[in-house]
Amino acid sequence: MQFDVFPNPDPGRTDDRPYIVVLQHNHLIDLSSVVVAPLVKAESVLPLAGLMPTVVVDGARFHAVVPDLGAISKRHLKGAVANVSTFRDDLIKALDRLFTGL
Repeated sequence: MQFDVFPNPDPGRTDDRPYIVVLQHNHLIDLSSVVVAPLVKAESVLPLAGLMPTVVVDGARFHAVVPDLGAISKRHLKGAVANVSTFRDDLIKALDRLFTGL
């Protein structure tokens, strides 16, 4: 489940944030919620250095908006559309930067 990409369950944000990515590690999968970050279309925003890594979903580029991460109930996650674990290092670096400043 970590780094799985799901359609954004918030119908009011699907135009600008069509997907969310699970950042929480699989060791905590038994919790009822998971930590996610929204994915925004790469051409629609200038990324914050070190905080918004680029990922590719179905051939399209998105930025993971790590500063906007939050928790969501797993029951809202319907049908993973991709897994972006190939971008793991960049996503982890963004989390490190957010929480430690490094």
